[in-house]
Amino acid sequence: MSLVRPFGYREKRIKEIIKSLVPKKEHFYSTDQCYCFDSKKIPSVPYELDAKQKAGICGTAFDYLARFSIARIVDHNRNTVLEHLTAENLLTHKSFLLKGNDSYIQDLKNRYNDLLTPINNYILGAPIDEDILITSSIILSKMEMISRGNDFSASVSYLFENDSELDCITTELKKMLRSFEKTFLPLIHKDSIVVYNPVFGIGSHMIGGADADIYIDGVIYDFKTSIKNGWNGGDVAQVIGYFLLDKISKQINDDLDDLLEYPVKKVALYKVRYSEIAFFDVSNLSQSSVDEAAKEICILYLTENLFRFIPLSKAEEHIKRLGIPLTMDELHRYCSSMSSQEIEWYINDGDEISEENKKTLTKILEKRKILRKYFDGIDVFCFLQEMLTLEKERLRG
Repeated sequence: MSLVRPFGYREKRIKEIIKSLVPKKEHFYSTDQCYCFDSKKIPSVPYELDAKQKAGICGTAFDYLARFSIARIVDHNRNTVLEHLTAENLLTHKSFLLKGNDSYIQDLKNRYNDLLTPINNYILGAPIDEDILITSSIILSKMEMISRGNDFSASVSYLFENDSELDCITTELKKMLRSFEKTFLPLIHKDSIVVYNPVFGIGSHMIGGADADIYIDGVIYDFKTSIKNGWNGGDVAQVIGYFLLDKISKQINDDLDDLLEYPVKKVALYKVRYSEIAFFDVSNLSQSSVDEAAKEICILYLTENLFRFIPLSKAEEHIKRLGIPLTMDELHRYCSSMSSQEIEWYINDGDEISEENKKTLTKILEKRKILRKYFDGIDVFCFLQEMLTLEKERLRG
């Protein structure tokens, strides 16, 4: 997922808003009525990896294993579990394509396609050696980490050839899989409604990209393979954030929201090593606080990105019709400053900036204040919906 690392001023402010909704740990519950987030609980899968990098590979590989195991049981959306895998992004990444020669790139693509064949057979019910499934998940994990980290120095052999150094990951994943089969899989059934790696349309775009691990029968789950089981406000904010971003996209009927047709009743953290699922019913959140948080996030996003939505060919016409209190030139210069994240630099180093930059900061804050007052006086969700309509029309032609 993608709410862990902030990208700039807006993303940091959005994270602050989401944190304001984080419930107390006493409001979470587990299916076995055990106390959630017990820091003294003994793990059912002890951490035995010998390097931090292996922990990352192991965690991501487990995500793949879990989704494949669920797809083997559940009919709904089964064919989508192998679509748009983050690992596959490596094969289309511009930097990757520039790195290798044609034979190298084709070799990797062929091996990737071969890798998916046994996984697909497993999902469809065919027996498969567990070691093959786990090895394939480790390879997908390494591909995903390379893609996310923008490090394209890895060779095909690093990705696909057996490495005895990773044997400890295989051992750990087998134990995690046993825990998963005992604790998590009993919660699902053949007719469960599942969405794999759901994204939340414009809501995801607002935070620089966000996708959840999985949605099942009204619950957004986030899988955690971390060593500690105690309360982690950041982890909780992450799943609350998914709910809030989904709510924004549903509010404007955004058809790019993967959960548009499905209600979100709960969020949950599945602590793999502790065989624990901590649930929170989102109806326990204050509706007025949720609405206010959603509105504030939309305002933050629009004040930085308004320029991108308005077609240049009819800019002044739209600005006048919508009553936007800035000229097109003012809007362009303001949004350009925001997109380059100048405001973050100015605020963080405000005591040391030059007089010229102080003037620039003053102008930016003046424009923000004007737009803020404008958005406070309108239905910001209707406005955002109209902006998306304008953008779709612009992209069509």
